[in-house]
Amino acid sequence: MAWQEDRFALPYRAASAIVPQSIVTIDPGVANGQVKLLTNASQRPLGSVQATGATPGVSVAVYEAPSVVKAIAAASLGVGAEVSLASLGVASAAQANSLATTTLLGPASVGASGSVEWAVGIALTNALAGEIFSVKLEPRQVSGLV
Repeated sequence: MAWQEDRFALPYRAASAIVPQSIVTIDPGVANGQVKLLTNASQRPLGSVQATGATPGVSVAVYEAPSVVKAIAAASLGVGAEVSLASLGVASAAQANSLATTTLLGPASVGASGSVEWAVGIALTNALAGEIFSVKLEPRQVSGLV
């Protein structure tokens, strides 16, 4: 059963539409204090939006490390798995419609040598594809060396 522990949250403004249980990043292309959905694993994750979604310009609480948040699993994963933003190839067919509107998390994948990828955190509960699971937010750069 997924759970969350909101240890640290800061208010930001949404630079784009943001849905609940999604991972966000700072938007460098707009004014200070604005966040947008993370769109690929090469972007640095800031934290997670948990409650209601937000439209552009609306204030939104972003939970940052060391919070424990709920997320959607793109593929089956176990306790202790390091997770990152999932690509369409990782997400199941049942989640294909969600990819355009929400950030799905899946197993961390190490990119080609020299590429930069970011892990979002560590899974604290098991999950099957499409299930809600708990993640301890611990963003870190994952080496592209294999």
